[in-house]
Amino acid sequence: MRKVCTIVGLIFALAAPGAALAAAGQPAPPPVVCGPASCDGGGYGSTGCWQNTWWASGGIQYYSYFKHYFVVSWCKNNGTLTAVNVLAHGCDTSGFGACSAGPWWTTSGGVGFRTWSFEAHANVSTTLAKLLGYNFSDTLWGSITPG
Repeated sequence: MRKVCTIVGLIFALAAPGAALAAAGQPAPPPVVCGPASCDGGGYGSTGCWQNTWWASGGIQYYSYFKHYFVVSWCKNNGTLTAVNVLAHGCDTSGFGACSAGPWWTTSGGVGFRTWSFEAHANVSTTLAKLLGYNFSDTLWGSITPG
């Protein structure tokens, strides 16, 4: 008997919000969490989440090589950024190459805007540069564009 009462109570609890909205003249919420047809609201721009990797590389593969990378994920609602997350900023090397990720910063835009751009730095040294005592900086620039 307890199970029957629990099930009947649960049915009424789940049906009550829909009935209250219908009685107030408001449509019931859509049965999906989000999608282009239900969340865009007819506004300008895309809705969803994406990820991209910007990278630069140099040197001679397996001898003295570096790859500087910057990985970002972002979400938009009607083309406006709602989240921007830097997932990784680093360097890979092979051979006698050396690389260390340096600072990065936002150069424009961000959450609440339609665009976002960044600048990311890394300190790099290859075999010849090491022998000569010379290091250089690699810079990545990237942006999330409107849409």
